[in-house]
Amino acid sequence: MSLFICSKCKCVENTALCNYWLKGKKPPLCSKCDPKIKKWHKRFKREFPKKEEYRQIDSNFIERKIIE
Repeated sequence: MSLFICSKCKCVENTALCNYWLKGKKPPLCSKCDPKIKKWHKRFKREFPKKEEYRQIDSNFIERKIIE
């Protein structure tokens, strides 16, 4: 599951649940901010990342930190 931060509202989104791969080089949008979808998919709770919960794994993707 590839996660990213929406460029508009800054929530955490899954690339498989929105149009991420269809956008090409455009800024990534979550399903709620995407003008073609306009609603949250409800597959998981919409959340906004906290620095202590997520880490950047490359320029596009994030992952949840494992808390031990």
